[in-house]
Amino acid sequence: MVQVTELPFVEQVGDFFERMGQPQIAGKLFGYLLICDPPEQSAAQLQKVVSASAGSVNTMLRLLQASGFVERRSEPGSRKLWYWIAPGAFSRVLTIRMQLVSELKALAESGLAEIASDTSHQRADRLQEMRDCYAFFDREFPALVARYQSMAGTGA
Repeated sequence: MVQVTELPFVEQVGDFFERMGQPQIAGKLFGYLLICDPPEQSAAQLQKVVSASAGSVNTMLRLLQASGFVERRSEPGSRKLWYWIAPGAFSRVLTIRMQLVSELKALAESGLAEIASDTSHQRADRLQEMRDCYAFFDREFPALVARYQSMAGTGA
């Protein structure tokens, strides 16, 4: 079994996750699941690859599942679980993340309404910039996802 330290890509993904404020081990698991063969791996196999405790690996796999990137299935008659990168996960996860942009736009609009009677343009300027930025992405992103899905043939 290969160790993660032998796979620079996996280490790079782990480092990227860490820079984004996520656990490095989750990034390593994600990176390995992107390149492993076969694409389905058991928790025990993943634990050996990343040299982490069973508890840590299971917790990070749940995090990756909750994010929408990883799926799992059990083997009939066994407690063994298999994990893999979910088909269509990348555009689906982006769509979910873009819902946060909609929420941020709504927060900016709420803030603007709250200070509508205020004569301080600096506060309003910051909120307007926030609202305008997020409104742009909220408006444009669905078309980008649709174009990608059409190009990729996923239609998801």
